[in-house]
Amino acid sequence: MDAWTFEVKAAATLFTDNDDFNRGQTRAGADLLGFRARHLQLPARPLASLDVNYFTGGRTTIAGNRKQDLQRNWRVGATYAFPVNVQNSIKLYARAASRTAPATVTTCWHRLAVPLARPDALRLAGPTRRQSPSSSPR
Repeated sequence: MDAWTFEVKAAATLFTDNDDFNRGQTRAGADLLGFRARHLQLPARPLASLDVNYFTGGRTTIAGNRKQDLQRNWRVGATYAFPVNVQNSIKLYARAASRTAPATVTTCWHRLAVPLARPDALRLAGPTRRQSPSSSPR
């Protein structure tokens, strides 16, 4: 069995003021911060991962009036990728429902633009061909 790995990512969306919003008013937006933690199996084929996403921020003010539009949410999900060949896979995504989004299940066809450098590392179904020492060219 392949090793499981844990990764964490952070992101920020920064907004500038719009000084010409709705007839000269100023619209300002607070920064939106996002975090993602993922537990995935690498270099597995098929690939499996579990993830959690959280974001907060984005509240706006218009002409100095603070709006009630703070965005804060989190979601959990899983991804499973079935290899077709070295350049293609079918991915299945499942996400749990949250306060602002319904549960979703999505499938997609994923094609790599450039094949992987070591297709022998993919462990596709079937035995791999190896050259025996007696048949190696001299």
